Amino acid sequence: MEIHIPSYREIEHGKKSFIVYRIEVSFREWRNIIEKRYSEFVELHEVMKLIQKIIKKPIPSLPPHKSFKSLLSKLSQEDLEERRSDLENYLRALEISPCAKHSKFFPEFVSLPLRFRDDWALGFNDEGN
Repeated sequence: MEIHIPSYREIEHGKKSFIVYRIEVSFREWRNIIEKRYSEFVELHEVMKLIQKIIKKPIPSLPPHKSFKSLLSKLSQEDLEERRSDLENYLRALEISPCAKHSKFFPEFVSLPLRFRDDWALGFNDEGN
């Protein structure tokens, strides 16, 4: 599986705004683009921590929220770019972890079609390989 987060964008909803990250995912011939908020990464990480307790395998650390800074003002472009890069590295490391492979939540997070999930979990990236 290949995972890239090439960009992010701000969405305004009434008087509030939030950032979504554009995630490009591919596995074999399948390609998809999804958008996720940071809070959805937090939810994914919480599930991975539960799986980690059961199978006793490490997971990567989720990049910090920097909530104190974001309470005082909007995150700068530099902060957002750093978070984008950190989230991309996090997803790439998580994708190869036993915790992700043993969960249904990770493939759902990236919207991997059911027909590919067993091969992905077993590490088969190419047809019959």
